[in-house]
Amino acid sequence: MAVFDKTQLEAAIGRNAGYYLRRFEQIDAGRRVGWNWPAFFLSTAWFSYRGMSRYAGWNFIAPWVALILIATTAPIVPFLGLILAIAYPVVAFILVPMYADDLYYQQVPKELAR
Repeated sequence: MAVFDKTQLEAAIGRNAGYYLRRFEQIDAGRRVGWNWPAFFLSTAWFSYRGMSRYAGWNFIAPWVALILIATTAPIVPFLGLILAIAYPVVAFILVPMYADDLYYQQVPKELAR
């Protein structure tokens, strides 16, 4: 992360700045994987609240895209439908919360640069 003053980071982060500053230090130290409960329960809302509208949009349409893919592929290739039916929840409910803080870590400097 580029060098920013702690007060600048706190202002950009807003609510729960203490938590995110600790997580950013851990990410700087190489611990990119963590767990974010708000991103687990309300990932689209969390992305939107934190100013990551692109991820919020993708997260909003992802279940519909997965459902359409599963519905169209399962009758033709049942194994592929099963793989997709397993892959979507793994991505949405495990990978997204694990890497949400890292995505936010990448977003904050862009916000500060603006």
